[in-house]
Amino acid sequence: MHPTHRMVDGSRVEGLSRPALHRFNGRLELVNLAAYADGIVSVGGGPWATWSFERFVEAVHDGEIVAHVEDGMQVHAYDFGDWTVAEATMSYDDPTALITEMADAVDRLNGRPDTVDRFYAAVRAYGRESSPEALAAMRTAADAVPDRWGWLVDSASTQAAYRVMWHDEGATLWGGQQIFADEAEQARQELAEYAAEWDDRDEAASAAKTAQLATASTVELYDVNFAHPDGPPPRDPGALRNEFPLETSVAGATYPSLHHAFHALSILDDAGREAVAAEPMGIRVPYVAAGYPERPEWPAVRPPS
Repeated sequence: MHPTHRMVDGSRVEGLSRPALHRFNGRLELVNLAAYADGIVSVGGGPWATWSFERFVEAVHDGEIVAHVEDGMQVHAYDFGDWTVAEATMSYDDPTALITEMADAVDRLNGRPDTVDRFYAAVRAYGRESSPEALAAMRTAADAVPDRWGWLVDSASTQAAYRVMWHDEGATLWGGQQIFADEAEQARQELAEYAAEWDDRDEAASAAKTAQLATASTVELYDVNFAHPDGPPPRDPGALRNEFPLETSVAGATYPSLHHAFHALSILDDAGREAVAAEPMGIRVPYVAAGYPERPEWPAVRPPS
């Protein structure tokens, strides 16, 4: 899927899109199908094609969004052309897989685990304890992943998990290759090793993050500068940055913004602080402050910027 976005009341809502076929006015149209972080799904362009996720699910089940095509169908692409389908193959034959893919996109955009993440969490749990319950949970998680055959070869841990599950089901690999008991046992051992490695990596990453937070003295924010109080408003009024033109009172003086106050506090004499307070251009404040002597104790007492 490809990154996209839409603007809502001046705020940017991130999304992910993929091609799809939309049945409209008696024909199939090739459109961009996009899922957004707020759960909205857009079909093509225009506000008329902005749906709730529930409306999108209904459209898939009703055949308005087409997950499977057959030879002889007519397809139209706006400003591109028309063609007749022959020897067609599609990403999914099961419409529910398309729904799951779009739901996964919403989860990823919100920093939540998607079906693949949940599958690997189940694989990891089985590696820690190869119980019947963990095996059942791993199989359920695998069945929830769209197009699971396509990502089977993505990692050795995935292949080991499938060798375990297929042996338990008495099934075979591609080409009729039998999964014997010793191969399944070897796969279980591999999953135990993978789980231990994942746990060690997580523990190391957590320790490194804790150490970084313990030693960090300054937080750097790479943001836009609000150049002038009379200039255009910020793109997201709910996200106020240090440069936002909001009067800030500290140490008996008032400054046009938190950005001004921070740099004024670093200056040794009143003349420098007054010059910083009088500077209308937020982007110039650090340069004005740099022209005056700094308080000797500033590196030790400065707040995080």
